Amino acid sequence: MNRSPNRVSKPSTNVGGKRKNHPFIIASLFDVFENVGPEVSGMYGLRHSHTTVVTRNESGESVEWVIKCVAYGGTDIILDIDGVYFLKGRLLALNEKDTQKFYYEPDYQLLANTSENLPCNLANGVSVTGLGVIFSRTVDPIEPGKENIFLVVRHSDYNPEIHAQSEFKVEYWAMWSKLMEKLQPLLTEGREVMLTGHIVGQNEETHMWIVQLTGVSVTSGSENISPPVIMEGASSCNTPRGQKRAKMVFTDADATAPTASTSSIGPLSSLEDDVSSKAKGKSPLKPVSARGVTKRTKGATSDVEP
Repeated sequence: MNRSPNRVSKPSTNVGGKRKNHPFIIASLFDVFENVGPEVSGMYGLRHSHTTVVTRNESGESVEWVIKCVAYGGTDIILDIDGVYFLKGRLLALNEKDTQKFYYEPDYQLLANTSENLPCNLANGVSVTGLGVIFSRTVDPIEPGKENIFLVVRHSDYNPEIHAQSEFKVEYWAMWSKLMEKLQPLLTEGREVMLTGHIVGQNEETHMWIVQLTGVSVTSGSENISPPVIMEGASSCNTPRGQKRAKMVFTDADATAPTASTSSIGPLSSLEDDVSSKAKGKSPLKPVSARGVTKRTKGATSDVEP
């Protein structure tokens, strides 16, 4: 999977103004094989480990691309050697020969297994969510009405080593399928998009990851937020502790909105007269509520207290 139609990386363009953050987020099971320096002098500091992104080459053999896991924390976040962890975070995929750094979120690291007992192959299992700008687009027709599209997408993210934004590029392959046929028209140069997929290789000439594309979302920019419109039939009620709920709308045609509890009993004086007129030993008059049973549609209301 290392061959690519994008053979030469075009020079980067730096448009004036503040650079937007366009991260390259990855998540997967990662097999940790080494803890590396630098040494942490205190209780807290940056912890470094080596792991790999596993892909398959054209012969179907697994290829392991070494990356460095980095996270800030205490001794409790140190990754075990030969431990297989679920990790998620930012991959600073600089288009250089140096080992890339994966800034994962230590609060959500999860030890899933060990290398020895891992029952599956991790090849092509790294999922990607990337926000970026389409830098170039190459079309490869495979038959009339069907085509593969190869993109180079520009990402940028904060680089702690230089305390500034770093820019890098990633290849995305939109291979023809019934679903991708509908998404391919969205892939135009200069457009900001959110892309999902999984890593299937690396272009060794340009040092760009190759991502098999599975989803496309076009960003819409800022929007004016209108005040909420209270629908006819909306009502409110209080929680058992007396706090006011948000407006509740019952969308079921058979459901009724909550109403104030009413009673068919008259004034207290009338009730006393009625009770005294009954024969001794008879059951007293029981008040009958006129409130019907309220049907609440699951998922149509909010039970969150302010």
